Amino acid sequence: MADGARQRASGPETHLVVNRQVRIPLTEIEVRFSASGGPGGQHANKVATRVELTLDVAGSPSIPERQRDRIVAKLGPTVRVVVDEH
Repeated sequence: MADGARQRASGPETHLVVNRQVRIPLTEIEVRFSASGGPGGQHANKVATRVELTLDVAGSPSIPERQRDRIVAKLGPTVRVVVDEH
């Protein structure tokens, strides 16, 4: 996959199971791969070793309104998780 490429999560699993009531379809989660910055030598700078997951909480029909409002109040309308290996 090209550096910085974006895609929607897909595969055998179809949902992120949060609890018994909340299941978020992986199609609502944007996945982006890119090269890590910082130390790590040539390998880390040439290979997609960083992943970013983004969920539009405010626009997610999968999260019940009460929970969605609490998440947005605490974290904002979009939740982003970044893992960077270096």
